[in-house]
Amino acid sequence: FRSSFHTYRTVQISGVSSNTRLAQLASYDGLTGLANRRHFDEVAQRAFAESCRSGQPLSLVMIDVDHFKQYNDLYGHPEGDRCLQQVAQAIQSAARRPLDFVARYGGEEMVMVLPNTDGPGGWVVAEAARLAVAGLELPMPPMPRSACRSVRVWPSTRSITIC
Repeated sequence: FRSSFHTYRTVQISGVSSNTRLAQLASYDGLTGLANRRHFDEVAQRAFAESCRSGQPLSLVMIDVDHFKQYNDLYGHPEGDRCLQQVAQAIQSAARRPLDFVARYGGEEMVMVLPNTDGPGGWVVAEAARLAVAGLELPMPPMPRSACRSVRVWPSTRSITIC
């Protein structure tokens, strides 16, 4: 009986660990290590509801890697993957507060959720992310505009008090 109980308990504990690990894998992007779109949707919904309840502002920053398709075509998919990984880390470095959240929104798009951040604060964080990416000095394909080394940012802030 004791041996059977021990085996059952070990399986039960490892099952919990496996479920926890599976939940983590389902919430994060395997390439960049950022949260994935599904996790973003959940976090954004909670952040918006909290902003409505508290009356505090909420900023959202959409980020798009400039000319990524051309970069990927010229340097190849492995280099494109490395570019996205480095860009993701640079953007994550601009999210400095505990509740700031960064996710991969789509192929080369990323998003930041910045609770308790007004419009000017959203622009400051967006600019910090843009400068962090520019500082990577990644190779650029021969184009009129830079590729992968720059990103476009679109901050938006919810500052109304009634939702």
